[in-house]
Amino acid sequence: MHIGFRTISRKKIGIVSPFIEIYNKGTLEKQKRKRFLLKNFQTSKEFPIVKLFNNSIIEFDNYKFKDKQKWIYKINYHIEDIKINLIFKGLTKGFKIETDAESWTVALPKAEVIGEIVINGKKMIVEGIGYHDHNWNYSLLSALTYGKAWYWGKIRSENYNIV
Repeated sequence: MHIGFRTISRKKIGIVSPFIEIYNKGTLEKQKRKRFLLKNFQTSKEFPIVKLFNNSIIEFDNYKFKDKQKWIYKINYHIEDIKINLIFKGLTKGFKIETDAESWTVALPKAEVIGEIVINGKKMIVEGIGYHDHNWNYSLLSALTYGKAWYWGKIRSENYNIV
């Protein structure tokens, strides 16, 4: 499963397009997408917090962070007949890179993920390993300067992650 939010904006005016993609053995089985005005979308520059129409989609657990320095958050969202309700618990430390042209953080290179996914009314309890990253400040100028695409991969082992 892949959940994301694509934004297109200039000077805080634009659109946000949340999407959910469901894969089965590497093949895209189902995809749902919506579009909303950017003014209805809220995020945080410090923690993984996302709201749409003031409803929490990604809710960071500040208490666990302040108490134990653990990155834990809930993701709760639905588009039509796909619903997700997941908890991400960070297992490794993330990183952040910022430049004038583009910024990127890998908040959770490796996370324990538990929860449920509902597709067409069928509920699946899920448990596994997840990943969370976030890009911002990316523009057409970034694409012209650094190339039209980027290539990245991930290697995961018991103790280390390389992205």
